Amino acid sequence: MQRRKPPKKEKPKPKKKEKTKVKKKIVKKPELTLKEPVETPKEVVEDTPEEVIEEVVEVLPTPVPIFEVSSLPRFVHRSSPIYPPSMRQQGKEGKVLIEALVDKTGKVRKVDVIQSAGVLFDAAAVAAIQGSTFIPAHTNGKPVPVLLRVPIHFRLR
Repeated sequence: MQRRKPPKKEKPKPKKKEKTKVKKKIVKKPELTLKEPVETPKEVVEDTPEEVIEEVVEVLPTPVPIFEVSSLPRFVHRSSPIYPPSMRQQGKEGKVLIEALVDKTGKVRKVDVIQSAGVLFDAAAVAAIQGSTFIPAHTNGKPVPVLLRVPIHFRLR
């Protein structure tokens, strides 16, 4: 008995896609005319986003914990706080505790009031610390950023 080979199946040929023509309509928009002349601005103020970006991009350094520091920051120049005249006139005294972030170059980067003695005393103390310069803290002979607490006393003499 001889085996017959099954007939070969013919693959169906893909149908050709018919090309369709798309008609494009051109719509003319009416021209705008102005009855009155428009004044052009004499002075143009340009926004400078680069300045804003620079302020946002600036990141404060992460301070090293005080127990890891081998030498604390020292004042190079200590700015004296200006006693608020109204507080002097009232005979008031106070103590403000300031926490300052001193970076590895000795520059004060951030100032916070930890213990307040009133708005006027606080503002004078913050201004004094921001006007001061420091020798930075060191760890293993390298300068490091650190948080430094500084008490500022306002006493009448």
